[in-house]
Amino acid sequence: MFHLSRRVGAMVIAGMIGFGGAVVMADPPTTQPSNSDLQSQIQQLKDQVAQLKANSASTSAQSQADEEQAVKETIREADQNSNLMDAGGGLTGGWDSTAWKFYLASDDGNFYFHPGFWTQVRYVGSYKSANPPNWENGFEIRRFKLYADGNFINKDITYKVQLENTDAASASTPMGGTMYIEYAWFNYVFMHNVAGGDLALKVGLMKDPVFHEEEATSDNSLLMVDRSMADNLAGGNSLAGPYVQGINFQYTGNDNPLHIQTLFDNGDGSQNTNFTDVNSATPALLGAPSTVTRDYFGSAIRGDYKFFGDWVDNTDATGKNYGKHDFLGAGAGVSFSQSDTAVSTVGIVQGPPVSTATTTVHTGTDVTRWDADATYMTAGNFIIYTSYSGDYENFRGTVSGQAYRVDQAELLQGGYFLNPALELTARGSLVELDPHFKVGGNSTFSETGVGFNYFLGDNGEAGNHAKIATDFNYLPTGSPGITGLGYQAQTGSRAEFVARVMFQIWL
Repeated sequence: MFHLSRRVGAMVIAGMIGFGGAVVMADPPTTQPSNSDLQSQIQQLKDQVAQLKANSASTSAQSQADEEQAVKETIREADQNSNLMDAGGGLTGGWDSTAWKFYLASDDGNFYFHPGFWTQVRYVGSYKSANPPNWENGFEIRRFKLYADGNFINKDITYKVQLENTDAASASTPMGGTMYIEYAWFNYVFMHNVAGGDLALKVGLMKDPVFHEEEATSDNSLLMVDRSMADNLAGGNSLAGPYVQGINFQYTGNDNPLHIQTLFDNGDGSQNTNFTDVNSATPALLGAPSTVTRDYFGSAIRGDYKFFGDWVDNTDATGKNYGKHDFLGAGAGVSFSQSDTAVSTVGIVQGPPVSTATTTVHTGTDVTRWDADATYMTAGNFIIYTSYSGDYENFRGTVSGQAYRVDQAELLQGGYFLNPALELTARGSLVELDPHFKVGGNSTFSETGVGFNYFLGDNGEAGNHAKIATDFNYLPTGSPGITGLGYQAQTGSRAEFVARVMFQIWL
């Protein structure tokens, strides 16, 4: 402004000098201007100088205002992009250091999206005291999972979708591993404060709620490297496994000491099948039987009661990720499933003329499964869990001449924290198969194991999100062969020793 004014003033003075020179050099006027004329001309020049100054100031101010507005717009757009905010400022996201997870959420919390993954890399060494002795060892990707959970519309509607790739392999496909849908469910709390609790329903692909600690607990929060032999032979993972499709009505609530679940489903083993529930349907060939199994329906009911503590503290078998309060709770459940198996064989009918005919034999199975368990935990100190589970199979037809089968198992396991980063673990289980259905000449299998969990991070702050789990197991009479546990099949009641080391990452 100051420099511009000086330039304008110089121009005016130069103009005045030029004008004056022109007057001197020109012929003198016949009449001299009056004083009033000179004053009028001087005033006109002053007005022109003032107008030039005003125009210059206005132009400079407008330019500065435009520059400031452009800077503000650039800062605003950069702030929106860096914070993942929409034009209305309704979306937040980032890293939750408390829960160890990434997320996207609306400001009001009604929409929440949490993507994640976790993997378990495991080393297994198994020694069988056979004749000759056998030693197997190596590394494997025990589990790899991708998932997303959260809520939408409001906090009463939650969901979870999870894909799993396991180490399941066969002799024909030794590489193993197949990605499949493990969970796909929605949960809706449709009524609050009903006799002190909430009413909710869950629909989709889920686990049978009957089996609590060994199945309802996630694979990433197990006490030891893997589940027990009891769970695999007479618990949630026995028979057709824990996964079903159906609808689960719940009486629940964080402050409610009593939880009840009632499930109606397609039957055991109905994981990710269509409504006809045909589990296998091999075409019948000449002299070779084909089998078609249909699950008709299933149902289950379970009740849990906490004497003290928070329900969330009972979702982690290690007691590390949650376990912020002392907890004591117990529960029991029972499920029923009915299925039909049709075995067809194509044979030759002597003629004449010679023809073929298909013979089909139908057998049915009604399966009742049960579990009763209890958990006691002192926060940051120790956790102990015990259960009794089993199943009763009623054969509507004959299987090896037997009309029914009863298997049962008992489990006791616990963990003790030497410090926040190191937990000692121990387990004992006993499985009693029906004596009419021995495996390898044996109907009783037991398992004893000890180990430890080492939680990474400062003072073990990572918890189950990053841990190393190790255990050593002794099977005095071997096992029927449980690949997922790293147990080899054993015959003749010979002992087996299994060492397992697992590294886990979970986000």
